[in-house]
Amino acid sequence: MVYEEAAMLFIDTEMESHTYDAALRRGGPAKGWLFSMDRYGCASDRGGWSIYCERENDVAVIALRQPDDTETYAECLEQLHAEPISVLLETGFAAPVPFGQLTEPWRRGLVQFYAGHAF
Repeated sequence: MVYEEAAMLFIDTEMESHTYDAALRRGGPAKGWLFSMDRYGCASDRGGWSIYCERENDVAVIALRQPDDTETYAECLEQLHAEPISVLLETGFAAPVPFGQLTEPWRRGLVQFYAGHAF
C-alpha cells in the first residue's frame, strides 16, 4: 500500500453526523470504507492513543502513550472489553480467540512488542 493511495478520513468535533456517514459510504458497496473495512488504523490528534484493527482476524490493538491513560480511557476500554495482552495471555485456553490458541512464536512476539503498552 502506498501512502498516497491509502484512504484517510479526518474527524473532528465540527464534522456533522451526516457528513461522517457519507464519507464512510463514499464509493458505494464496491469501494465504501463502511462495506470493506478489512484493516484500518485510528489515532488521536494529540498522539495519546492509536488503534489498529484487522477485522478478518478478529484482532485489534489499542495502544496508549502513557500507562496511566488506562484510567482516562477506562470507560471506553470497558465497553470494548479490552484487556492488556499480558492478562489475555495469562488466561490461557479460557482467553477469547485467538489468545487462547496462540502458537509460541506469536505469544513471544505479542509479549515482546506489546505487553505493557497496549490493550
